[in-house]
Amino acid sequence: ILILYDAIHPDISAIKSVLKTHVGYKINTSKLSEFNSNYNKYNLVIYFALSENKLEKLERLKSSDVSLLLLVGANSVSTLNYLYPKGKVVGKNKTQEITPSYNTNFSKFNVSTTLQNYLTDLPPLLAPFGSYNKSLTAEILLYQKIGMYSTEKPLIILDNNSERKFSVVYSEGLWKWKINDRNNNNLHENFDELFSKITQFLL
Repeated sequence: ILILYDAIHPDISAIKSVLKTHVGYKINTSKLSEFNSNYNKYNLVIYFALSENKLEKLERLKSSDVSLLLLVGANSVSTLNYLYPKGKVVGKNKTQEITPSYNTNFSKFNVSTTLQNYLTDLPPLLAPFGSYNKSLTAEILLYQKIGMYSTEKPLIILDNNSERKFSVVYSEGLWKWKINDRNNNNLHENFDELFSKITQFLL
């Protein structure tokens, strides 16, 4: 698994801590500007797109067939649209606070009742403001909820199309969910379940 980033952010540590609980995972971490190896030697690339990059830097990643988990920052909509045009966002690089709403029709893997309950009371994340495209092969795991109102906009999607597997988290601030996950002595159990299952689907 390659963790790729273009800026330091606490979300990187939050996701990396989940992967480190799996004994069989070998994890490499690199800044995008310093990565010179072949993407296809990995089973999964987790890219924290937290700032805008010149798109030519992403050409090799786009043309690879490795599974991709893309975490979209407030200022990286054009990066998302380049790497995953089927799930692009059309907007003006503005953000809004959102919370999750679980899709009860989600079918790609089982989500425990405990995790579903955990998702009902979490700190807000920052998501790109705009209209969202959705691939015909994508399934929404979590919708965006604005205030008290659930929307049809995706917060987390999983897509298994003919080319490769994708997952997109259309927000940043996941570290707040992790530190909010305390249930007696079971620290981060729900956060770990959520991202362990997303990772396992992509692998």
